[in-house]
Amino acid sequence: MGSSSSKVARKLPTRAKPTWAGSRTNIEAGTAEGRPAPPLRAPLPEASETRSDAIERDAKDPHFMANLSRIGQVNVPNPAAAVRTANHMKHVLSTLQASEEEAASLSPIQNRLHASSLSELLDERKSITSTRELADLAKRYGIDVEVLEGVAKYVNSPSVGESGTTRTVDEQGEEKITMQATWVDPILDNEHKRIGSTR
Repeated sequence: MGSSSSKVARKLPTRAKPTWAGSRTNIEAGTAEGRPAPPLRAPLPEASETRSDAIERDAKDPHFMANLSRIGQVNVPNPAAAVRTANHMKHVLSTLQASEEEAASLSPIQNRLHASSLSELLDERKSITSTRELADLAKRYGIDVEVLEGVAKYVNSPSVGESGTTRTVDEQGEEKITMQATWVDPILDNEHKRIGSTR
């Protein structure tokens, strides 16, 4: 039972190879014809203290200079710039902290307004009729009259003109209303001039 002569030799069936079997190659075993497969690439040369022929051939790469010029100049960071960036970040963080403390404070800060308060102030400014009303309005919002007039030269809340309204109806029957925005400055009765204008 243990001797090799008592064992039956195992024989594989003999049938034709399928047509697709020859199309596969095994790199380790070789090609389909049984020849060894060529190496995928030449082995890399080892490091050397002298310039061998392989090193010379590698140095003559025709695409090397084109690739270098396409990449461009190397940007080496300046250590002083990093220090400036760190100082800038400290400044930004301290400014943010001061802004947060200011926002959390219950007492108003002179000449500082939120956008919504500024819009309300500019709306109310349109209806004043005297410099006294202007001073009272500025005082109520905690802003200097000079600062208010300086801001009002460049910023105003939206106003709609009476004559610039057009109505259009599209093919789906939806109505679209377009209004012309106008710049409105208050007219002071006692001074007969517009505040904020150069006329």
